[in-house]
Amino acid sequence: MASFVDLLSKRITNLTSIRESAKRGHKPSATQIAEIIKLRNGPSKLEASSYHWYALSNDALYHDVDLTSFGGNTLKHWLHNRLNDVRWEGMVTDKLVLYGLFEQFGIPYPEVYAAACRFERRFSGYPVVRSADALADLLRTGMTYPCFSKPVKGGSAIGAMRAEAYDATNDEIALSDGRRLSIQAFVDALIDPTGFGFLFQEAVLAAEDTRTICGDAVSGVRFVMLRDDSGAYPFRVIWKVPRIHNHMDNYVKGKSGNMVASVDRDTGRVVRVVSGAGIDLRVNPPHPDTGAELVGMQLPGWNEALRAVTRAAEFFPGFRFQHWDVGLTSRGPVMYELNSVGDIDLVQIADGKGVYDEELRAFVQKYGNANRASNFIEDAKLF
Repeated sequence: MASFVDLLSKRITNLTSIRESAKRGHKPSATQIAEIIKLRNGPSKLEASSYHWYALSNDALYHDVDLTSFGGNTLKHWLHNRLNDVRWEGMVTDKLVLYGLFEQFGIPYPEVYAAACRFERRFSGYPVVRSADALADLLRTGMTYPCFSKPVKGGSAIGAMRAEAYDATNDEIALSDGRRLSIQAFVDALIDPTGFGFLFQEAVLAAEDTRTICGDAVSGVRFVMLRDDSGAYPFRVIWKVPRIHNHMDNYVKGKSGNMVASVDRDTGRVVRVVSGAGIDLRVNPPHPDTGAELVGMQLPGWNEALRAVTRAAEFFPGFRFQHWDVGLTSRGPVMYELNSVGDIDLVQIADGKGVYDEELRAFVQKYGNANRASNFIEDAKLF
């Protein structure tokens, strides 16, 4: 029954989106329906929900663009399964393990202050607590503020919070969004569905050159890297531009108010900016808080960031299709994480073109053998 209701709800939502976009002067409803069916059966198996989210019905945005190169969740998981070896998953999905590797490899990352989890884990250099009481004591007496807390395993900033300070008088933690939580309420808010726990790390500061655009909010760059047998190189690059009072740069399908920009992979210059989604998608708007025009802007520390992420990507040859999040901070670029199954939606909506283009198709044709033992070598010989 639940699956039938879900399916019916999706169909109603789909039809509503078709009608609304047609009213806005996009393609006629019949044309959209035919196009959705064609793309769903095309090479990228594009879902109807993604068709509407990207606003592919709007010819003004996608004139002369190959719509068959756009993909959604189906393509995302297919690319991951084809290009990334599942045996490498654990070292990137567990952030404590990943940061341990960063430390050994000399890759810059936000300093880890502490971790909390229910089972025994030992790491040198910072405490790991195993109970609510122990965590409460640590937050009162042993934590460095400001700090950023996030699940050890997980993505999309779900469960993440930035704590600015501890108020000993009221036994409260002040959050970056203006809320004040008692220590007990803060601990209770750390929902951990995976069982891997939470980490507490340095709250990095924004790069000086981005402050005139998004204030103290730290912006990040998503590097989509391809790694062939000669090394890693950028395939697509986007800049996630937060609003001034947002201390997370996640787009959340345009609901966060943040923006996302397409970046030229050779120069580091912004070439296109979007905000919103679907029929409310806007192209090249100014920043909503500062009025800054972003097209043509040079990303700060571009060469340093590109060198750092290229070097980092070399350490993970089992992942041919890599999605790195890199913070633009006051101490230069820092690596937040290597995403296990990287989303492709932000890249496509920022670029205004699909990821499954001729370049990626040729790469998949050559290297799409992720689950074979020969994933990152072409034969059994060493050289």
